[in-house]
Amino acid sequence: MPFWKVNRATGAELTEGSAARDATPHLEPISIFTERGDFDGWIVAAERRVTDMLNEHQYVRVCLDAASDEWEAVDRDEILFVAPPERATDPQRRIHRRKNRLIATVGPYVVTGTAHLPPGTDLDPFLVRRQMRFMPLTDAWVTHRTDPSVELTRPVVIVNTANLRELKAALELV
Repeated sequence: MPFWKVNRATGAELTEGSAARDATPHLEPISIFTERGDFDGWIVAAERRVTDMLNEHQYVRVCLDAASDEWEAVDRDEILFVAPPERATDPQRRIHRRKNRLIATVGPYVVTGTAHLPPGTDLDPFLVRRQMRFMPLTDAWVTHRTDPSVELTRPVVIVNTANLRELKAALELV
């Protein structure tokens, strides 16, 4: 069952003026990487953290083509990692945690970034999986293990810890 209920009413009260604007969901861009490949789309996040949405729901509802209103439900088990919408972070919503620079191998990708782990969490992939299904990495750099043309940097990448092949501490480069 999808977790965003999009109002599809077509009455005049929802198709004109500010009521139409308020009834239309605000779409935010997202990139999703799976074993089958990667694709870009849009989600309705409604100011929620994408990490929380991924942890709470089995499927992510993604708009593939806003012009044709084509939506697809992606099973979170298929997701290797996502690059969520860029947002200005509200300092009051930040949770201060221990920062660890990590290298995560997930599928054919290597993601290097800073994990903000809860106190008492070690870098053991088994323990990380038990405490967090999706782990955000900030200041992320993504490469492909066999395709050198794939390289991207993102402010945040959210890794599916169920699909981790390896997780290790990264040495800081000065």
